[in-house]
Amino acid sequence: MALKQKENFICITRTPNHTFQDINKTRNFTCRNHNAFLQMMEGAISGKTGFTGKAGYCYVGALERDGRTFVVSLLACGWPNNKNYKWKDTVKLMEYALENYTYRDLEQDVELPSVVVEGGVPESGRLFDEAHVKLEVDYGDGVAQVLLRKDEEVDSKVEMYDALVAPLKQGECVGKLVYSLNGDVITEYPIEVTHEVGRRDVSWVFDKILQLYLGL
Repeated sequence: MALKQKENFICITRTPNHTFQDINKTRNFTCRNHNAFLQMMEGAISGKTGFTGKAGYCYVGALERDGRTFVVSLLACGWPNNKNYKWKDTVKLMEYALENYTYRDLEQDVELPSVVVEGGVPESGRLFDEAHVKLEVDYGDGVAQVLLRKDEEVDSKVEMYDALVAPLKQGECVGKLVYSLNGDVITEYPIEVTHEVGRRDVSWVFDKILQLYLGL
């Protein structure tokens, strides 16, 4: 999040008031922070007020608590004489988020089937057997955590790039495991081959036929 990466910006926008002088140090000026939300909830990070005749009072603010960060964006939240609506609505939305959203680990028990490898050498070494290879998901540094509402469930889907054709190298990426929420992709992880699969070429086939002929 950009707000968390800009320490100077956060420091300035969280300052209640600031007094400074002109270049000649003959006049004093005082700026007052109009972001009342900063004093309303523990963990308020920063925010920005706004107003136009068509949009009314607007506000964008962020809050961080217990390792969770929430952002509220309000448009058309009252017109003159109702400028305090945005603060009440922001607090109400933040309280809802704090009560209903928690981090959960994505599921890691996705079963990946053993896949046929076209033109591959079978592990059995028998001439007429099909070659198969096992797949695994590379989660890298670990599976991600997702901020979810209590009733939300993340969907997972295996997407293979193409049919598997020998030769294959161990660790070769052949697809991806996609996690999504309500149709929107959250994150994805590569699917890799667990072991090498050689190609069933003419010399291999000839050697196997010769072994069958000789009864080896």
